[in-house]
Parts: sequence; structure tokens; C-alpha cells
Amino acid sequence: ILLCMQLTCMNIFSPLLNRFKWTTTGGTEIKEGENFTLNCSYKDGADDFFQWFRQDPREGIHFLVQLFVNEEEKIRGRFTAKLNKNDQQFSLHVEDSQFHDATNFLCATG
Repeated sequence: ILLCMQLTCMNIFSPLLNRFKWTTTGGTEIKEGENFTLNCSYKDGADDFFQWFRQDPREGIHFLVQLFVNEEEKIRGRFTAKLNKNDQQFSLHVEDSQFHDATNFLCATG
């Protein structure tokens, strides 16, 4: 199963702040340097692992982090994946957002 969430760059640039800001498909505004979290739902019977990817329009799909069903949290650089079995969700928390984070994020189970 592969799902997609998108952060759309609004192309709003402030020379004073030297920062971009993005809006998620849900309408949440994110500024460069801020942290944000994306959530992905799954159904009972999901397989053994949960993955997050980032899709770069020029460079393709990049693996970010993977959780196994027996893990609750995995940290890989700026990215933290968490599994909440009670709510049947796994999330991706991104620290210190950067311009190239304004792209599609993909979640997968397998």
C-alpha cells in the first residue's frame, strides 16, 4: 500500500527572514526551519513494516525511514517515524524543515 501526502511550496519569500513557507494538503502552513508531522493510517493486518519516502521531482523517490511492526519509534537524521497501533497510524516527524521538503511524501506498508 502506498499513499501520498504533499507539501506545496507557496513561493513566498521574505528577504528579511530569508525563509520559504509551505502549505500541506490539509492547509497547515509550515515555514522553513520549523518542525512538522505527517500521519498515515493503515488497516488491521498490515504487514511487517512501515516506510516513509520523499519524492524529489528531479531525483526520484528517496527512502527516509522504516519501522518494523515490533518497533514504536525510529530516528534517522532529521526524520522520526512513530507507530501508534491503537490508532492504526504511523507518523513522520520532520525536524528543521528545508526547502527541498516542499514535495510529496509517501508512506507504505509491506
